[in-house]
Amino acid sequence: MPVQRAVHAFINERLQAKLDKAKSPQEINDLKLKYHPHEWIADAARRASQIQFATHTVKGIHPDSKGTNINAQLIKITDGLVSSADLNTHALDIVGNAAALDVYKFLSVSVDENSTILDLVLKEDSQLLSVFSESPQQAKQYLAAFKSITQSSMENAKVYELMKQLLWPVNIDAQQQDNYLNIVPLYPTSFVHQVYQNLQEIRFSDEVKLAKDARKNEKGHEVGYTIVPDIAYVKLGGTKPQNISQLNSERGGRNYLLPSLPPTNQPEDTSAWRVKPPVLESSIFDRVFNYFAKKHIKRFCQNVIDESRNNASVREKRQLIIKDILEVLMRYGEQVRGFDGGWSKHGGLKASQAFWLDPKRADIDAEWAELRETSDWKMELAHDFGVWLNHRLNDAYRDNKYIHLADTEQKEWKYDMADLIKQSIREGWGIFE
Repeated sequence: MPVQRAVHAFINERLQAKLDKAKSPQEINDLKLKYHPHEWIADAARRASQIQFATHTVKGIHPDSKGTNINAQLIKITDGLVSSADLNTHALDIVGNAAALDVYKFLSVSVDENSTILDLVLKEDSQLLSVFSESPQQAKQYLAAFKSITQSSMENAKVYELMKQLLWPVNIDAQQQDNYLNIVPLYPTSFVHQVYQNLQEIRFSDEVKLAKDARKNEKGHEVGYTIVPDIAYVKLGGTKPQNISQLNSERGGRNYLLPSLPPTNQPEDTSAWRVKPPVLESSIFDRVFNYFAKKHIKRFCQNVIDESRNNASVREKRQLIIKDILEVLMRYGEQVRGFDGGWSKHGGLKASQAFWLDPKRADIDAEWAELRETSDWKMELAHDFGVWLNHRLNDAYRDNKYIHLADTEQKEWKYDMADLIKQSIREGWGIFE
């Protein structure tokens, strides 16, 4: 019988781990008695009350809290807010005595491809009775004990002095009438775990690693990857995250925090720009573009170079600001490219930049169009961008002998620009065609 095989395999595996460490025949005999399936299940059923499944926990609020954990039956409300109820599935957490977690592992054992022992317990499947005990009455008691792990009640819910408690006024005269609603927030552990898994997938999945390797090697990638800036995490439980909960332990105690701030990286408002063809310039990076990008250069200095640390958060900020600078460059280029073709004939603008900013000239100048087609102007443009950015950043620190960006950084900015050009061509933006 599949159920019996699954149960016995789990218990025997635990028994064998103990036998491998046994030092005497007496100890071996005692272990065999203790891990006889019916004896072990009876003991597990007695210890089942020491743990509980939960979607919302108290120790996530404070590690020494002793209030009531809740396995909530959630109903989705269309109110425009994101909550635990929006999850399609909930990873139920386990709280309680860490010494009783083997009971949880037992209930998590797969019986077949579609069900675990816990699934059968919740269905009160009759297959379990003979496996649990030779006595049908005793077996039903064990089944009820295991099933109780998933149940919680608000009738006798308890709070604790270390838990947060918010007094919400019920009416205008709440203070005089001492009329408040006591709100006790619990830690949404199932929701937190889903957010953690989603962010891990976005940041560190195998597909993301392949995309990052492709970028490093200057190759394309059909999907690409996303940078999520300004992520932090709070670590719960210290060196013993298991003391908080099972899911917290699986995350190594890490619980991601996203910024609760108004967005600062809004698209640049270009409606007020007074853009005209750079006829009098030899390079747009000499003077023109410095004006449009100056606030992002300042951001780069403050948030990246002035930051003493070089951690993942700072590196993500760097990428975000570079992205913003390139966004401004594209918007500038988009406006200049909208002018009538041929204006670049009357000035001394560098050829690679003229090829980019005056594409309509190709319609009226066949010789120029052929030069544009055969020239590697896109990579020259990326090179110019890298040189310009490095110069601007070094110029900002010209009085600081300890800060100097060299060829390595210059190449990095060049590759950022080159990647943007490749992406625009791949996705048909038209800005670098």
